[in-house]
Formats: sequence, C-alpha cells, structure tokens
Amino acid sequence: MSSAAPPSVAFQKSIINTGLNSGVLLAFFMGAYTVIHFGTLYLYMTRRASQRFLVAGSMSVMWILASTLLGSIWFGMNWCIVLHGDTREDIARCAPPSWIILLQDLTEFLIVIVADGLLVWRCFHVWNRSLWITAFPIFLTLVEIGTFTAAIIAISVDKFTPDPRQASAYNSLLAAAFFLSFATTLITTSLIGYRIWSVSHHLRNSKGRYSSSDPRFFTTVHSY
Repeated sequence: MSSAAPPSVAFQKSIINTGLNSGVLLAFFMGAYTVIHFGTLYLYMTRRASQRFLVAGSMSVMWILASTLLGSIWFGMNWCIVLHGDTREDIARCAPPSWIILLQDLTEFLIVIVADGLLVWRCFHVWNRSLWITAFPIFLTLVEIGTFTAAIIAISVDKFTPDPRQASAYNSLLAAAFFLSFATTLITTSLIGYRIWSVSHHLRNSKGRYSSSDPRFFTTVHSY
C-alpha cells in the first residue's frame, strides 16, 4: 500500500507559521498580563475591601493557569521543532504528547471557568446577593462547565487520537462552550453595568437619599 501524499509546501508553511506566531504572541501577552496582574494584585491587597482574599486568590489562580498554558505550548513547540523536526514536513505533521494536549485543554478551560465564576460572583454581590437576578448567569456557568467537561471526555476517549466523528463532536462542544462563556460574560457585565447606572441615576434624582437607605451597594461596588 502506498503511503499518503505529503501535504503541500504552502500548507506546511502555514501550519508552522501559525504555531510559531501564536506562541510568540502568547509569550508577549503573558508578559504584559504579568505586569498588570501583579500591579492590580498589589493595589487590591493594600485596600480594605471585603472578600479581597477570594478575589486575589482567583486572580492568582488564573495567572498560574496562564503560565502553565504558556509552558505547555513552549514544550510542544520544542517537542515538534527541536526533538522531532528533522524536516519541514515532520514539523507540520508533529503532534505533542497526549498529556500535553490534555494539559493545554484543561488550563484553557479552567481559565475561562474561573474568570466567569469570579464575574458572576461579583454580579451576585453587586445585586445584594440576589439569586433571582443572577440565576441565569449561574445557570449558564454551570452549563459551560458541563460542556467543557464533555469536550474533554470526547477528545480523550481514544487517547487524543480521535476519528473524524469524535473530532467533529469535540469541535462542536468547544464552540458551544466558548459561546456560553461569551454569553455569560456579556449578560453578567450588562447586569453589573445596569445596576451601577440605575443606582447612580436614582441617587442623582433623590439627591442622596438612597445612599443612607442601602449602603451595602456602594460598599460592594467600591470593593471592586
């Protein structure tokens, strides 16, 4: 039986170019994110905000996960280019070890889940712990977690070598999960923004009477 025809030179260059550029860009953005993260962490921890340790802990978890993701991508590039990249075709066809793929997927998913969970938590407190207001964002977050879990299961059934049907299911679950994350972020941010606008508008109209009736809102907003 004859071996499969190699991919075209243009396709090989496209694959290698995409991998290298994405890795370099991720390293650049990670550097900027690190500066912003530690600056924000310092400012946050020097304030007497309520629940600051929970927020600071969530921020630190996201930074650790992002660093792990960058390290796993660097390892995968080193694996394919330095260790197994005898030719351009070898690099284009190379795939990192299955545990690296699993690590990358888990870190990506956990970053999104922690970020959405923190945003929903903030919305919950801005709305004075109203479950009725935040029920839908909480529901979307739970569905998002379930969809990411299903995607991990779908891709790991055959040790990260899925057939076309499994790969299609994984891509569909991944698209659905990121759409749910986008919807959660959009709805939750809109709720927070509307809450701030409505209370500020009411405060202006009532000439400060609201500030003495419900100071919890202003304490909560000030903590963020």
